[in-house]
Amino acid sequence: MPKTASADFQRGLTGFIRTLAPEHAGRVRSTTRLFESGVIDSQKVLDLISYVENQTGIRIPDEKITLENFRSILAITNAFWKPEEASR
Repeated sequence: MPKTASADFQRGLTGFIRTLAPEHAGRVRSTTRLFESGVIDSQKVLDLISYVENQTGIRIPDEKITLENFRSILAITNAFWKPEEASR
């Protein structure tokens, strides 16, 4: 069950990022380097953080807002998708 929920989270996140940056929509994949490729910039990252917080039901502490944790959709999922927290 958590794998399916994780896949659903990734699909939703991919859709959100494609909407946030429609000019890059065709090349956004789970391993796309979001910042290095120009998909996400310093303004869009705030919307991305808000989306992740809303979907996971957690507030992301400032120290967790790092390039490593937001590098790709897969990195975001690994850093913040916790099925036990999201089901609360």
